[in-house]
Amino acid sequence: MQLDSKLDQIQLALLGGSPPGVDGELIRIRRELSEAVQALGWYVGDLHHFDSAGQLPGMDAAGESGFNLHRKRAAQIRDAARDYRDESQDALGQVAANISSRQGQFINILTVISAVFLPLTFLTGYFGMNFGVITMDLNKVWLFVLLGILLPAAGAVVTLVILRRLIARMGIQSALPSRPAAQAEPAADARPAA
Repeated sequence: MQLDSKLDQIQLALLGGSPPGVDGELIRIRRELSEAVQALGWYVGDLHHFDSAGQLPGMDAAGESGFNLHRKRAAQIRDAARDYRDESQDALGQVAANISSRQGQFINILTVISAVFLPLTFLTGYFGMNFGVITMDLNKVWLFVLLGILLPAAGAVVTLVILRRLIARMGIQSALPSRPAAQAEPAADARPAA
């Protein structure tokens, strides 16, 4: 019963993520259960061998029924240990799934970051070229405003739109800046005392 409640607590904790140290605890539980299943398997096998050999010397009918009951209970304990071992294996699978999900979120965040810097890298690379048409011939004010202010502003807007769409599409809500919650207005009938 204590093991069952412990595994239930671990599985409930895994629904919200993987708490630190839970994988080591699950591995320890699984190792102990594997040893118990192996030992009980040998024991139940020996009991079955004695039962199949016929009536044991010095055992009457009442003793034989008690022996059979003991053999059945030992087999039930072995089966319960196997079930708990399988349950701990499922919980370890959930830990692995949580870790994989977290890694996927980090990869998505890195993808978004690289998508943010891609247009900026293009603009800096383009204006960093040393062509005569860019350095000598574009000396008018309207060209400076167009290439120095409007084009980078448009690049920033395109980057933000791409960023928002990628974040929404990949489901990375934690990367979005959160808006402050609206403050609750005081109730109409709640007036300060004079």
